[in-house]
Amino acid sequence: MQKHQEKKYDCKTCDRSFISLHHLNQHVRASHPEIKLTSVKRGTASTPEGNSKRVRREGGALNTFTSTFFQPTENKRLNNLRINVFGYEENEVFPLYVSKRIDEECVNLLLIANEETQHYCLIRKMSRLLGDLTKHKTKHHYCYRCLHRFAKVEILKEHLQYCSEHSRQHIKMPEKGENFIKFQNVHYQHPLPYVIYADFESFIVKEVHTSGNTEIIARHEACGYAYVIIGPDGRSVKPISVYRGENAVQHFMENILKEKEELAAKLTSIVPISMTPQDELDFR
Repeated sequence: MQKHQEKKYDCKTCDRSFISLHHLNQHVRASHPEIKLTSVKRGTASTPEGNSKRVRREGGALNTFTSTFFQPTENKRLNNLRINVFGYEENEVFPLYVSKRIDEECVNLLLIANEETQHYCLIRKMSRLLGDLTKHKTKHHYCYRCLHRFAKVEILKEHLQYCSEHSRQHIKMPEKGENFIKFQNVHYQHPLPYVIYADFESFIVKEVHTSGNTEIIARHEACGYAYVIIGPDGRSVKPISVYRGENAVQHFMENILKEKEELAAKLTSIVPISMTPQDELDFR
């Protein structure tokens, strides 16, 4: 389930709002070229307080540098590079721009921004940056469009055949208490005229053998059953059928097929409607 992020950055020239300073700068440069963006000298910008902990903790996976404006499409054209840009908000990493190129080698950048400035961090190892999302300490291979991880490159390549057809994704999991879906439109269900409820009883017979990697120590052998047929009025059509003895499963199937033939005959038979004079008046 995807949750839309709150737009925090407003354009002072028009009425548009954006979720990050990076997107606001892109909009200003494209729609309002008369406005000059103030540049920030390298090394003078500070990492936002909420993000500095993450950058220090993942220091082995990142190289940080400052940039007030960055165009992935322009840079990849001039330098012949495959560049991907990822955002970082609310303690989550998500894709902002993913190149359509399929080069094996690529440059991954992490954009960290606040209201004053922004940082681009070179992601040297995506597996280390996102390593806290799993307890497995081995190297993982990530899809840059959805950030799903895979243990083998072969599985990742199979996934890319389908994922590359879609745009980048930011997956948001539902909050606790909202992570259950319950069917509520019961009134849209098609009513069934007859329902059969059945139950089996069985003996546990000891039987020791192996099947593949599974060791079987016992099996269930049916010894009896019971079933009841409920009609359209919610009442049983006939008394409960009960059987105890050998070949219970075969006996059950034979009886159920007979019941099916009887019920099908009732459903397919056309009975003329018997209407009283009052029924005819109500129908009109």
